Amino acid sequence: MGVLASRRPWTQFVATDNFKAPPSLPRLSRRFYRNVEYFQANYLMVFLGLFAYCLITTPLLLIAMVASFFGYRKLTSGPNTWKPKIGGWELTKPQQYAVGAAGSMALCWLAGAGAVLFWVLGATVTVVALHASFFDAEALPASDDPEQFPMIEQV
Repeated sequence: MGVLASRRPWTQFVATDNFKAPPSLPRLSRRFYRNVEYFQANYLMVFLGLFAYCLITTPLLLIAMVASFFGYRKLTSGPNTWKPKIGGWELTKPQQYAVGAAGSMALCWLAGAGAVLFWVLGATVTVVALHASFFDAEALPASDDPEQFPMIEQV
């Protein structure tokens, strides 16, 4: 799994002695971009952890996701021998997908997936922005390319 293979040690990720306020705005910008690149896999793990937390604490959403998954699996697996009819009309494969998607969206809406999505995205962006802004990039090992994140200076 490409991105997750580059995960940094959690002890380095949460080392509290490396959290410092940036001395200037150009350094903040450089620090932010360097940390986002360096800890990319860790930030992805934070997102996945928050998403798993939401699924565990919202059982109806978990049931909706499992039902949507198995509905999609039923539509895509095996030969197309199942011919559902609605009001005497036989549904084609694209129509079956449309009905499945509409049903999944309705289930997710009833389970509150929209609120969960915005909560997870908001919490992830907040955690990533705070960590990337305040974690001192100078404490990280030196980059191979010194011009990768050039210092922005005002003229």
